[in-house]
Amino acid sequence: MQRILTAINLLEEVDSLLWKTKELVEAFDGHVCILHAEPDGDVYARKEDNVEHQEEMFHKIDKIRQKFQEFKIFPNFVEAGGDPLKCIVNECTRFRPDLLIMGAKRHGKVYRMINDSLRDSLVEKVKCSILLVHPDDNLEKFY
Repeated sequence: MQRILTAINLLEEVDSLLWKTKELVEAFDGHVCILHAEPDGDVYARKEDNVEHQEEMFHKIDKIRQKFQEFKIFPNFVEAGGDPLKCIVNECTRFRPDLLIMGAKRHGKVYRMINDSLRDSLVEKVKCSILLVHPDDNLEKFY
């Protein structure tokens, strides 16, 4: 397992995903790409809100990069917006990972219905194994 793609959304809890990524990269002496995929939308209607949001995301990504570097891991970072399925499929096509790591949050029925369909679609569209990682509140913050 040499190539690992971890798909994150920094608006959600990602510590479990990042710790699992670190563990697997070290175990398999792998290469990692971190995909920050965030849906587009009207969440930030005012331009200055969007600029502040972008600066916050860049700051978080930089802190994640620094933390990985402490472990002598140097991931590639890719930012993408829009449909999460398309973003992840496009990056899987480009990076050709052996493993895709993504989150598996526990939510209500409607949320699960939408996200289960995303996972089902990914299983059909990507040519790699998929590891779903549940949040663990007992883990130390990654960054």
